[in-house]
Amino acid sequence: MEMRSKEEIEIGRDITATLTPLSFCLHTFYLHTHCSACFSSLPIPNPNPNPNSLFYCSPPCSAALSPLHHSSAERHLPPSAHSSHLCTALRLLLSHRPTSSSRLAGLLSNRHILTSLSVHDDVSERISVGAGAMAEAIAKQRGIPNDDAVLEEATIALSAVLTNAVEVHDNEGRALGIAVFDQIFSWINHSCSPNACYRFVLSSSSHSGEAKLGIAPHLQMNSSGVSISSSEFAKGGLGYGPRLVVRSIKKINKGEEVTVAYTDLLQPKAMRQSELWSKYRFVCCCKRCSALPSSYVDHALQEISAITCESSGSCSKFLKDMADRRLTECIDDVILEYLSVGDPESCCEKLEEILTQGAGESLLSLSKSSGWSMCVNLGLVIPNLASAMKFKCTKCSLMDRFRAGMLNGQIKSADFENVSNEFLHCVSDITQKVWGFLISDCQFLQSCKDPIISSWLMSTKSSSTVDVEVCVNKTNMCYTNESENSVSMCHEQTLADHAVACIFQLGVHCLAYGGLLASICYGPHSHLVCHVQNVLEHEKNFVLYSH
Repeated sequence: MEMRSKEEIEIGRDITATLTPLSFCLHTFYLHTHCSACFSSLPIPNPNPNPNSLFYCSPPCSAALSPLHHSSAERHLPPSAHSSHLCTALRLLLSHRPTSSSRLAGLLSNRHILTSLSVHDDVSERISVGAGAMAEAIAKQRGIPNDDAVLEEATIALSAVLTNAVEVHDNEGRALGIAVFDQIFSWINHSCSPNACYRFVLSSSSHSGEAKLGIAPHLQMNSSGVSISSSEFAKGGLGYGPRLVVRSIKKINKGEEVTVAYTDLLQPKAMRQSELWSKYRFVCCCKRCSALPSSYVDHALQEISAITCESSGSCSKFLKDMADRRLTECIDDVILEYLSVGDPESCCEKLEEILTQGAGESLLSLSKSSGWSMCVNLGLVIPNLASAMKFKCTKCSLMDRFRAGMLNGQIKSADFENVSNEFLHCVSDITQKVWGFLISDCQFLQSCKDPIISSWLMSTKSSSTVDVEVCVNKTNMCYTNESENSVSMCHEQTLADHAVACIFQLGVHCLAYGGLLASICYGPHSHLVCHVQNVLEHEKNFVLYSH
């Protein structure tokens, strides 16, 4: 099955309303800290994570899920077999029964493929053991014999969950549990170069703006040669639980298939294919996977993976040690503050901030921190930050575009392409100026011919106009200890000031572009976008953002 666009859809648009699941369940680890109905954090975490004792954030959530919890057979699962997948499958069976084609609620189960005798692996073993435990629980709940019919029903339900369930993540990226959604979402196929993504809406009180349904099923023959009728496309979930919204991340033409990613796209092709086969039993033949030769991104991911394995931890040792020392210093400072002041809440917040900073924030912090004194070891002097930060970017409209996206929540694909090209030009230029410093004692970076190649950002019509090849030995700035005898202290100061300003600007550009991507994927009011905005607002005294 597949879903196609009913109309032309611009980039960064919600293409479904908020969808509620057919079935869902928290992971056991979060049963005592989150609401079992909506997955929002509990005001006071319960210290007893007993899977047979669920906890809720409000009476409405309790009223919604409690009957389902008590009616399903999950209470009869032995503690050793209790898992979110088995509970989700048992809850799904309460309102749906498998069809003769091994579908459940219109969803493909892959039952015969996943449990094929010719393929015996962890997935088939997991289904065999899990379905057995489910069958026993179902028989106890219904008061019937545990026969082959009950085992078959359990096997189909568990296979359907493993095939269609998605991990539900919170704003911090934690996988709280799983959920199975109806065909509007579950019939969307995979691509390693998708044109859509999805975000979750948690909490019983928060609601997203309702969007009209912009996609529809493209009915076709199933794997058995049976035509799927429109009657099997039954929309609608439970009406509660963690909700999901599908959003475009590229311009989608009318009639074009809508796709999302089932796996981590920042993996080499071989790893993606292995994971997709293991979990879903198919080989991806999307444009990215079929490209010959491989795209630059896949080639780079493969090289990074190979170098990481071969280096056995020695890769980027210098930069890692520098980051480790800086992180240790920050943590030590927080601990000393706690010992002297005794404010645990404030110290915990500071530790969380230290441990969750992203790449752009790390670059900004490095350019202004006392840890920058480590540059002395490379022949640099601590710069005068007040003068170094007076830098105005006149080459891109990235910040203007990010701010506009925050205000109206929309961007056109042509505007995004233009700002992406500007971002590439700007970052390429900045990277050249600090490349000599960044590759110091870093085997992996030294092996790169080019500081940055982001052809994936470029359109085919404009990619030929940009040349970002910069050989390492031709960088504009040189950072070596040998320069101490030949370069005056004043000149060293100038180099240091310029280096800090460049790395600061590199951080600002990366952070702003990341915020723009987050706005496209998750909407202008998402947690990530607001976080980026807060960081950039904090830096506004150091850099001028206007075009």
